[in-house]
Amino acid sequence: MDDSLDLEFAVTYRHRIFFTEGAFAAGNRVLADLFAGAKVIPFVDAGLANAHPGFVAEVVAYGKAMGVHFTRTPLVLTGGEAAKKDSAVVKAALAAIEADKICRHSYVLAIGGGAFLDAVGFAAATAHRGVRLVRMPTTTLGQGRRRRRREEWHQHFR
Repeated sequence: MDDSLDLEFAVTYRHRIFFTEGAFAAGNRVLADLFAGAKVIPFVDAGLANAHPGFVAEVVAYGKAMGVHFTRTPLVLTGGEAAKKDSAVVKAALAAIEADKICRHSYVLAIGGGAFLDAVGFAAATAHRGVRLVRMPTTTLGQGRRRRRREEWHQHFR
């Protein structure tokens, strides 16, 4: 008796890319429409926060003005290459995701450079078997070298 099953199936993914200027300007609906009432936990690269001291307040003001349900003031974490040298950023992001009861219907918003986006993205991918991630790259490296970063993370955890 042959007790086997041979099935084929396909999984469809949608990868959306939005282009905008002044993403956190009052009246810019790109993020507000994307999040559409879902809970959002925001993370900001410390390098960005230090270079633009009013940025975190701008994100908070946008959330209030546009009705975005940010679960907290953006969590500012170490960015740059230090973000991937140890697991501190990943652990902090995972702890915040858990504390804010972020689920698979929520969003993680990561704003920063490439290594920062990878660290927060890794946390989002491993929390609850994957939480939706919105990446807002602030460096050329963050925009264009994603594949290389994945390979570096893979090597780090071997």
